Amino acid sequence: MRRESDPEALNGRGIALVEALADAHGVEVDPLGKTVWFDVATALAPVRSVRATA
Repeated sequence: MRRESDPEALNGRGIALVEALADAHGVEVDPLGKTVWFDVATALAPVRSVRATA
């Protein structure tokens, strides 16, 4: 469950933006770290994001 961010905070809104703008999103965890991904549909075709591993 996502927690609410403090309106005065300078961080903590990333996943809320992803949820609002992406058509699909998720997280994959493996021994090397965590990968967050999202899909955004365009007028041309769905586009799969570049995966960023943390």
